[in-house]
Amino acid sequence: PETPLPVDRTIAQLMRTDPPSRPFDPEEEVAACRACCDRIYEQAEGEARQVEFRRQVLDQNGGRPLSETRMAKLVNGRSKRWIETRLVEEGMRRASAYGCNDIYTFTKALGEQMLVKHRGAAPLVIVRPSIIEGSLEDPEPGWISGLKVGDPLVVAYGRGLLHDFPARPDVPIDMIPVDLVVNAVLASATHADRDEVGVFHVATSAENPLLNATMFSYVREYFLSNPLRTKDGGTPALPRLTLPSRRKFNTLIRVKYLFPLAAMRWLLERLPRRWAPAHKKRRLNALRTRLKRVLYYTELFSPYTFLDCRFEVSRLRALFDSLSAEERRIFNMDVRRIRWPEYYKGIHLPGLRKHVLKEESEEDPLLQESSATALNSRT
Repeated sequence: PETPLPVDRTIAQLMRTDPPSRPFDPEEEVAACRACCDRIYEQAEGEARQVEFRRQVLDQNGGRPLSETRMAKLVNGRSKRWIETRLVEEGMRRASAYGCNDIYTFTKALGEQMLVKHRGAAPLVIVRPSIIEGSLEDPEPGWISGLKVGDPLVVAYGRGLLHDFPARPDVPIDMIPVDLVVNAVLASATHADRDEVGVFHVATSAENPLLNATMFSYVREYFLSNPLRTKDGGTPALPRLTLPSRRKFNTLIRVKYLFPLAAMRWLLERLPRRWAPAHKKRRLNALRTRLKRVLYYTELFSPYTFLDCRFEVSRLRALFDSLSAEERRIFNMDVRRIRWPEYYKGIHLPGLRKHVLKEESEEDPLLQESSATALNSRT
């Protein structure tokens, strides 16, 4: 509903009918999170963990000697990755315990509660967008910054790396162009009230739903007509996408890809160097990293492709209707005007290729560092 979250309840408590044994305190949770972060950093800097990092570096280097400068750099890198992995794992654990799918939604809910609790007499408006994707019109059609939610898996399919996508075909994927979100933020700010916290959902599932099955058909149609090129200039094979359950998808990607890659890696490490050149190992490691990142994104984002619900937008509709004709033109937030085939195939995916994939560059978003470093501990 388009109402503020209670400041003394978690999402998990709101979903249960029985009253909580103890009220939730967002400030206590923030303090507990900070204390946990401090402990993780202290552990990483402790002697036992530093010795372990050095041992791992030496093992990876085949026992060959390293300069102290090089050793310190490699140990520092391992320390950072270890910290990041532990922080992500702890964040996911806390998010799950409080009824959230991931750290992002957990911290957003926590932020809302802190704002409501401490706003005093300050006017406050909360805008809740669904999955923010490329712009519909402004600053140009298709403008986007970074891969969002299912985009990494869409790109993996376009490259021929993935033939299955975990999702329920009959539920909507609630996405919204970024410029409609900006328009809603600007318009809603003029309705801030000292007496009441206004909440506005900027979403499409209630008034203009796009089903998963329909979206994935657009994905295949687009890449068949506009293929991503392989390094040798060819085009990848793009069979029809299947939409399995999360459990089946995880099994498929491990059996079809990760286990064979692990076997090949084991073999290459034991063959003489002339039969296992370094460039083959690098290509194998790069492919493994891509696939494990795909699996990570799947675990992180698949709740949104299985969530069968609609987000209320009645307050947003009332806000839009209250504007003058000129204001509605300038701050157009009417989600009903989105024509999904034209938007997804003609605006969003081309924009993704232009602004994120940057095909003239050799950079690969599926290989770039991010919080997904935690995936290195998964399989």
